[in-house]
Amino acid sequence: MNQRPNASRMIILAILALLICSIFLSGCGEQSLEDVVEYQELVSMEGDTSLELIEKAVAEGDITYETSLLYKMYAVYGDDKLPEQYRSPKKFRNANGVIKEVQLMMDTLSQVTQDELAPFFRRPNDPESYINIRYREAMSGDQTFLISNANPQRPTNIVSESIDSENGLVKIWYPSVTTNVPPYSGRGPNIDVPPGTAKKMAERLKKAIDDDDIMERFFDLLQRNIVKDGTRGGDDKLDIYVVPIRGGDDGTTTCEDSPPPCSTFIQINISMELSRNNILITTLAHEIFHSFQ
Repeated sequence: MNQRPNASRMIILAILALLICSIFLSGCGEQSLEDVVEYQELVSMEGDTSLELIEKAVAEGDITYETSLLYKMYAVYGDDKLPEQYRSPKKFRNANGVIKEVQLMMDTLSQVTQDELAPFFRRPNDPESYINIRYREAMSGDQTFLISNANPQRPTNIVSESIDSENGLVKIWYPSVTTNVPPYSGRGPNIDVPPGTAKKMAERLKKAIDDDDIMERFFDLLQRNIVKDGTRGGDDKLDIYVVPIRGGDDGTTTCEDSPPPCSTFIQINISMELSRNNILITTLAHEIFHSFQ
């Protein structure tokens, strides 16, 4: 029988990351708190999250545990293959717990399921990543959520632009094309996020890393450094990708050589845009914290 990992440690670490942001990151709370109120409303709305609906289905015997892992990854990325009965606009806050659970159980799954899950664990600028597979589907006309139909020229890779932090420890990637994603609230028609907005998001992340010495402070707090990734992102910097994931969480941190300690890459949900600075910076701190685990 498959043993599921205990999520209590993940919850404690998530809370600590949020506290760290509020205590010593200057970008948190410097603007209106409307985005914080919106976030609280989205996580507190009535009903179950997609992850909770999937867990109930397993408990009731409607789906197997193996199927639930696949469905959970669909929920994290907002994939259309997630059956309608498990879709929910309610935001969840434990995408990283799902990613770690799937990685822990991967070797016990069927080859078919492993093959379906593999693209989710590749970097967004890997040709075989989930992001690029969906991008190619958009190019062929099968899907439209990644790239706006109004974009006449489509490059072969959705993420191609980057900026480096001043300390040389972090590289932040962003799309050079207009992306078309569901709104942050999860309700209403899709929105276009132009590359200029994506670039400004990347610049805000860089500013927070530079101004608040985030990497250095986490090192001082935890007394350890992140595991370098060699040249997986072109160099050994920690790679952060501002990308069109459309699931129920605002960011993810993926371990590349599970189990930890391991190198990681971070994905930040582009649907936050520029009006949710507090959530953007909090998500940044949260995900970088996971990279130090």
